[in-house]
Amino acid sequence: MRILTAIFLGITFATSLAAQDVRVESSFEPGIMYAGETGVYRYTVSEERQGGGFFSAFNGLDISPVTLPPVPGLEFAYLGPSHNVNVVNGKSQVGVTHQYRVRASKEGTYTLPSFEITVDGKQQTVPAATLKILAASQSNDPADTGKALLMELVLPRDKIYVGESLPVQVHLLIRKDTPIAGINGEPPLKIGDAFAVSDFSAPVQREATRDGAIYLDIMWQAVVTPYKAGTYPLVFQKDLLVFVQSPSQQQRRTGNPLIDNFFNRNTRETQRLSLYTGQDDFTVLELPQEGRPDNFSGAIGQFTAATPSVDPTQAQVGEPMTLSMNIDGAGNFDRFEAPALVEDDGWRVYNPEETFTPSDRYRLQGTKTFKYVIIPRDESVTETPAATFNYFNPDTEQYVELPLASQPVTITPAPPGQRPNVPATNATRTTAAQARQPELLPARDTVVTWGQSMTPLLRSPWFLGVQVVPLAALVILALTRRRRNRLLSDPRYAREVSARKALKPRLAAAQKAAAADQADAFYSEAQRIIQLTTGRLVDQTAEALSADEIDSLLATRQVDTATREQAQSFLHAGDALKFGGRHGADINLKQEMARLEALSSQLMKLS
Repeated sequence: MRILTAIFLGITFATSLAAQDVRVESSFEPGIMYAGETGVYRYTVSEERQGGGFFSAFNGLDISPVTLPPVPGLEFAYLGPSHNVNVVNGKSQVGVTHQYRVRASKEGTYTLPSFEITVDGKQQTVPAATLKILAASQSNDPADTGKALLMELVLPRDKIYVGESLPVQVHLLIRKDTPIAGINGEPPLKIGDAFAVSDFSAPVQREATRDGAIYLDIMWQAVVTPYKAGTYPLVFQKDLLVFVQSPSQQQRRTGNPLIDNFFNRNTRETQRLSLYTGQDDFTVLELPQEGRPDNFSGAIGQFTAATPSVDPTQAQVGEPMTLSMNIDGAGNFDRFEAPALVEDDGWRVYNPEETFTPSDRYRLQGTKTFKYVIIPRDESVTETPAATFNYFNPDTEQYVELPLASQPVTITPAPPGQRPNVPATNATRTTAAQARQPELLPARDTVVTWGQSMTPLLRSPWFLGVQVVPLAALVILALTRRRRNRLLSDPRYAREVSARKALKPRLAAAQKAAAADQADAFYSEAQRIIQLTTGRLVDQTAEALSADEIDSLLATRQVDTATREQAQSFLHAGDALKFGGRHGADINLKQEMARLEALSSQLMKLS
């Protein structure tokens, strides 16, 4: 019985590892830059898989970086890969991203064309991506050049139309000499209700210059869509903690020179500060009535239409055919209607099936496919119904009509008295002997020999074994459902499970950074590990916990002072590297890694 159960579990586990379709995305981050600034181009290959765990998660996704197609005016330099695994309810979303530094010296719009890569022995296409470069003179210098903290909102143009999907960027600028205690992981908060905002991208960090001063520029990108015409504010808010300095009363000695130098300059207290983008209102315009088509689709952006296709090209009257149309480009794909087919008495037309394939993470660019089922009414028709697709181009402020030509077809009449789609049958004559079949099987006139088994079926080993298989399946299903119900009904248990799953790759990333003597990457992972191991104890986003909140949380759990100081040393060391202008060349990261492993293990024991 154990052998049968093991075989059943093995088959179930192997089946659960079947991968879904591979998804390939590409984008520039940010999508709009000023001339001379540096950005990142990345393409990501991802799959959703059932089970498999971390050890086999990236099987088939070991993708080597490629040489990008040349784009005149753009400079690329490979930065390296990144890997990501998210596990939710047994489903693993695995992805591999290759990143390239990109720089342009002249304004203009640049497009990196699509190119081929090999994934698990199969060819996959990386979609094209577009980058817009603005002239350096278009940069909004802050009115007060002495400001150390700034928030900026960047839009590609001034005019905005109702229903338009517009990419925007929110920049948090921190002057290099500004002491920052911490920045939570939450994206900026939109203020106002006249605009819909998509999910923000992950923040991207780089250096930027404003009036001769060097800033750390943290940028988020999203897509906004105005609901109604008029003048409305579009303001984003970001909270962060800054240090309020006071004269030092006592010097600390931790044995870590980076931390000692950081703490011994002065004693620091933290204060929460809210920053906002500009308070200017934005004017949202109605689409112009002049030149507006009667059957306007509602599309706003830049689009192209491929030549329609029909399948099959030959059919009988009454047989269904599929007319396919593809709309490519960038714009509000989720808001426009299907192309309008010209009325034709020779065809019966049904509403189309719509599918959208995005080529960027914001679903602003991609291809939308419409598939119409059309049925010919008589054999006189020689071509499919014609169609038109129209859209409004906000750059030229003009409506554009795209004709979709008819496609030739051959329609033949259905045979008399025969329904369409029913193939003709080749009837054959049957004889009376063939028509009469035996109603009962002949009686068996042989007896069982001594060599044959007389064991009843209910006592047969193979019969009993077969009964075990569904029983084992029911037990596994019950255990799985019980665990799933507990994850849904017990938030504390769910946080505990999620934290333990996320801890292992975080420790591995810290180990890798320590081995490579990358202090900034190591302390960044250390911060996340401490937030992760303590954040599971409260109903709050772990990444949003500040150093003070973590210390207060440990104090309420009666954690000893030495452990609390260790946690604070890792948290502040990371901030010192990010914002204090310090370097980690003289730190023994291997010893720090051993301290971090011991600390994380101790924190995970808290309840």
